[in-house]
Amino acid sequence: MEVSPEKIQRKIKQAGDLGSVVKMMKAIASSKIGEYQRATRALDEFYRTLLLGTHAYLRHHPAPGETQSPVGQREGTSAVFLVFGSDQGLVGPFNNTIVEFFKKSRPAEIKHSRLWAVGDRVSFILKDLGIPVDITFPVPHSVENITPFVANVLSAFDAVREKEHIGRIYAFFNRPGKFEGYTPVRRQILPLGKEWRTRATQLQWPSNHLPQIIGDHGDVFSAIFREYLFTSFYRACAFSLSSENTSRLNAMIRAESNIEEINEKLRSSYHQLRQDAIDTELFDVIAGFKFLASS
Repeated sequence: MEVSPEKIQRKIKQAGDLGSVVKMMKAIASSKIGEYQRATRALDEFYRTLLLGTHAYLRHHPAPGETQSPVGQREGTSAVFLVFGSDQGLVGPFNNTIVEFFKKSRPAEIKHSRLWAVGDRVSFILKDLGIPVDITFPVPHSVENITPFVANVLSAFDAVREKEHIGRIYAFFNRPGKFEGYTPVRRQILPLGKEWRTRATQLQWPSNHLPQIIGDHGDVFSAIFREYLFTSFYRACAFSLSSENTSRLNAMIRAESNIEEINEKLRSSYHQLRQDAIDTELFDVIAGFKFLASS
């Protein structure tokens, strides 16, 4: 099929329009990454405050902090797996990466589990692999929506815990790293690990005056424990969202490079066609001049 300069011009315009959309998406992704990074940094300060509160509690009541948990740990082989993915596309291998990591790194000793997915796309991938998903949560697409999302997860966990005595929670999510700008990780949120209690115990109080525990120590520990759950889910979600937008930014950078390459080829083809048309017109003029001169 013959390609005219006009058709190539239309394709160049379409490539330019697509490039504008890609640039806009790059700017949005970069802005989102900054928002989630600031949120995680702010949460780091809150996490330290939470550790200080735990430190103060363990100074007064070390035994409950070491051996008891408000959720109970009798069902050691029952767990909730929370897999963070995306609702939207244009994220490269983001969802496939976390699903493959989940398949390889989920604890083998867990005999009974519930799988909760965060994001329709990661949920579809899990189901296509024959892995049943009990609940699919929508992805919170802003910092403001993370808190309501965490509240929904905690409500769902309370409902399951009351019925099935589930005492383990594992979060699987991508966090900013080297591979594609992120790396998949697994975090054991419950039961409280020795590392977390050790950090709280060894933490130095910032002054010489330790606070006193007011009220029932069980209520105090429950409040600290609830904040620990909130912080853990919030951090996992913020890290996943930051990684998602990093993956989208990388995809847009690759798309922009491809568009520029295609645009360069189209412009080269356009100039070549224009030159061929000019050459043809010149040859026609020369041939006509020779014909008239010979007659």
